[in-house]
Amino acid sequence: APTSFGDLVARYKSKRKADKLEKRTLNEEQTRLALWQHVFGAYMVNEISRGDIVNALEWLTYFPRFQGDIDFARAIEVAATQKEMDENRATGSTFNKWVLPLRGLLNYGFELGAHHQDLTPFAKTVDPKKFPADKRMPFSDEDLQLMFPGERYGKFFGSTKATAVSVEAKFWLPLFLVFTGCRLEELA
Repeated sequence: APTSFGDLVARYKSKRKADKLEKRTLNEEQTRLALWQHVFGAYMVNEISRGDIVNALEWLTYFPRFQGDIDFARAIEVAATQKEMDENRATGSTFNKWVLPLRGLLNYGFELGAHHQDLTPFAKTVDPKKFPADKRMPFSDEDLQLMFPGERYGKFFGSTKATAVSVEAKFWLPLFLVFTGCRLEELA
């Protein structure tokens, strides 16, 4: 039966609530579903093509980190015109968080018979380690001098203010981190 994308989103939200997911998960998903409602809201589900999905994922690759400070139309405009690395671009894992609700919607629409083709395979997630925005540049000499200011490094670590982190940890962890390349959680 012909189904509008808006109706599909509403039915999918009801289904997700019925799945008894955690409230936090549902709240996070609401923003992402709203993006796809914005993108495909004027469509009937059966009008969405593979090309529409591929095109959406292309600009989503350049989607800025979404803080709620710009609207979807502006974020999409920025993403669609941006063709080079940008420090404000979302990471691979964030990209996947935007894609997964779209995959859920497409799959649900196919299960309901709202679309004759399963478009889910075209809404591909990425390997976060290979995502362009996740490539990190090494620290410059100037960066390292700011973080480790020679003889002054560690001077203020022994403040009288009570803290859960020991003076020794404050001194050694940054040094271990910079020399090993580990993340704090991995090393600590």
